[in-house]
Amino acid sequence: MPLFLPFRRSAVHERVVQAVAYPLTLVLAAMVLVPFVMTLALSLGDVDDYWNGRKWPDLRHLRNANRMYIQHLATRYDYWPSMSGFNELYGVNADDTATILGLNRLPELKGNWRARGADGIECLRKLPWTHFRPLFTGWFYYRGSSGNDLGAFTGLSELEWKRHLGAKYGTIAKVNEKFGTSFASFPAVKVPGLPGLGDRSVFVSGDPWSAEYISFLESSVNRERCIPLLGNGAWRGYLKSRPEIGDDLAKLNAQLGTVSGSWAEVVVSETDPADARVRRYWESFVRESASAYLLELDVTPVLEAQFRKFLKVRHGSDEGVLALYGTSAESLNLPATALKLASATAYGDWDAFARSVPLASVKVRGGEAWWRRFLREKYGTSEKAAEAWGVPVASLDDVPWPQPEIDRLDWTNHRIAYTAEIIFKNYRRVWGLMTDATSSLFNTAVFAILFTLLSVAVNAGAAYVLSRFGLGPIQMSLVFFLALAAFPIEAMAVPNFLLLRDLGLLNTVWALVLPTAVNGYYIYLLKSTFDAIPRSYYEEATLEGATEWRLFWFVGLPLGRPMLAVVALYAFLWSYANFMWALIVCQQRAHWTLPVMIFNMNTWAATPVLAAAIMLAILPPLVVFVLANRTLQRSLTLPRF
Repeated sequence: MPLFLPFRRSAVHERVVQAVAYPLTLVLAAMVLVPFVMTLALSLGDVDDYWNGRKWPDLRHLRNANRMYIQHLATRYDYWPSMSGFNELYGVNADDTATILGLNRLPELKGNWRARGADGIECLRKLPWTHFRPLFTGWFYYRGSSGNDLGAFTGLSELEWKRHLGAKYGTIAKVNEKFGTSFASFPAVKVPGLPGLGDRSVFVSGDPWSAEYISFLESSVNRERCIPLLGNGAWRGYLKSRPEIGDDLAKLNAQLGTVSGSWAEVVVSETDPADARVRRYWESFVRESASAYLLELDVTPVLEAQFRKFLKVRHGSDEGVLALYGTSAESLNLPATALKLASATAYGDWDAFARSVPLASVKVRGGEAWWRRFLREKYGTSEKAAEAWGVPVASLDDVPWPQPEIDRLDWTNHRIAYTAEIIFKNYRRVWGLMTDATSSLFNTAVFAILFTLLSVAVNAGAAYVLSRFGLGPIQMSLVFFLALAAFPIEAMAVPNFLLLRDLGLLNTVWALVLPTAVNGYYIYLLKSTFDAIPRSYYEEATLEGATEWRLFWFVGLPLGRPMLAVVALYAFLWSYANFMWALIVCQQRAHWTLPVMIFNMNTWAATPVLAAAIMLAILPPLVVFVLANRTLQRSLTLPRF
């Protein structure tokens, strides 16, 4: 039906009213959409917009491909260990993701960068677990082990680890039984701490929990979303830990006799350095600081003989070696690296021996050393590498790790997926919060559906009885119900709360449903509908042998369907948006509804994430309203029978 009735064209003042009314109506309708559009724009922003104090999100990446890729990198390295790797692999000094987002353009990749990126990924797939780590690739909300860590983040790789355990073992009880852990749930599972190449730590592969994670890293992690652990990073960290150097590059150059212009130019020597000043620090690094997994021995018959003698001295005798290894010292071979050692004893013996051998027999093998070895095995000469990459290559030993090429190639191969991830990352975070972290979406759906069904059933039954039977004084109950409807639920909050507490129904769905299932306004609407049904319909059905129940089911309800739809819609919208009562009676996080969850998010969540939660929360009632629109229009007209 038209919004305005037709005017007589002859009336000038009526034409003026019409000319003003239509544009004004459109303007008012557009103003209603302004908050919706603002919330939508905020939900597409980045958390860094919030932390950097921007009042409006930076959405340049939505219309610029280069900005979209920079946004992807900021999301990919959004964690301080990953940020450290970004600085090392890109040769920059970014403090946080805001620095990455501040880049207008990344350095241009020259030549056949796709071939270099493919070589880097191939090398990553060959690295042992000790020489790479997965990137977090963005943050997601996930429930922790205690009730006060709802705002805790987890990276995508950590999320995949938890899902790996769930798929393999089924229940958290089986995980705890297998590994001797005491996690309350899969969301509470933590990633085992693995040593870096600059950490001289204990053997970890013998621990079943760490061994499971190592197996996960080697078999299940997507290597395209990983970064190598470089010996250069461990070397720089050691130098910065020296009190006479610290973070001062000038002091570094003075101590080592170098002329490095930045920390990116400080690289570790793979073998014993010739310069005595560098050699002093290099020896200390190898003997005291570097991880055993970073070292590689140049095994010779002489060195093996020294190793067997070392074992006999360390364990007292050949019998002591036999008791620990199951074989004599003379039968043992010296491994070149500690990567394949299967026991803490073997690891400790190898580590102690490697620290004592002559420096000429030790090499530092970080991720860059594996990269150089890979290039020599694949290309052999720098000329062949230059031909494959389309750029000059002076020496294979000088080729840096191609992390920019790897990231760009991965982006090119999965552009659509990563673009969607960037645009909807806040929605993915909130979805994880609604489903994994609080179950608020499930709780709200159960509450809304149960409350709607119960409200329609109870109020329709009461309205039918009041309409069908003139019971005199009982008709006054309608006035009582309407009087109760005049009071908000908060006015009855205290007695209802005490009653539910005594019944043991707090923190249950029934605490939300039962106190408000009967509504005087709904009864009044439905009674008016049933009153409009002619009595002859009931009389004819009664003559056909229909019982009162069949009269209600086959006559009253079908003819009152439009008003039943209105009551159902009102009940759904009220239950879905119920906040205060849900906050009072369902205080445990496991029983939160969406409004309560969003209220709690307001205390710690960034504005873009909160806006995404609001956008997701308004979708269900919007969909229900659109689907029920035709039925609502029918209910606005008086029924004719």
